[in-house]
Amino acid sequence: MVGRGRAPAIREAALPEFERMKPMKKRWMINLLLVSLLLALLAPAASAVAASGTCGEGLTWKLENYTLTVTGSGEIEDGCPWADYKTKIDHVVLSGGVTKVGKENFSGCDRLETVDFGDALVEIGDKAFYGCEDIEYIHLPATFRSFGAQSFRGCESLKYVYCDGGMPRFNDSCL
Repeated sequence: MVGRGRAPAIREAALPEFERMKPMKKRWMINLLLVSLLLALLAPAASAVAASGTCGEGLTWKLENYTLTVTGSGEIEDGCPWADYKTKIDHVVLSGGVTKVGKENFSGCDRLETVDFGDALVEIGDKAFYGCEDIEYIHLPATFRSFGAQSFRGCESLKYVYCDGGMPRFNDSCL
């Protein structure tokens, strides 16, 4: 009978320590979950960083942190040299002397929100920004002269077009 009487006392003594361990285990599990979530969020950002190439005579492009930058002087060739990365482009910067955005260069870049056209752009080719639904405004430099056919067709959020120079030539179906 002595054993019987002592068993509940031992269980009761051990119970408070076990109960104290529960919050520690809970915190440990929450911390592990938070670290896993953080690593999962950072992995896609790291994969969107490294890409570059050429896009016309004297022009190069580089995609870094969801921003595609075109540098050099001249016209961007028609087509889309960065086609494999269309879904990873949020912003475009044309620097240096980029004078033309070629036909269908950014067509289907459905994440594209902003474009810095630089200060040398003269022309935007046919369907250059076709279907870029998130662009809200465009600000064109004084050098700009003409829009190609359907250059901004399907840009559902586009509300404002600013032109620093004279009125450019609008194609009937550019917007």
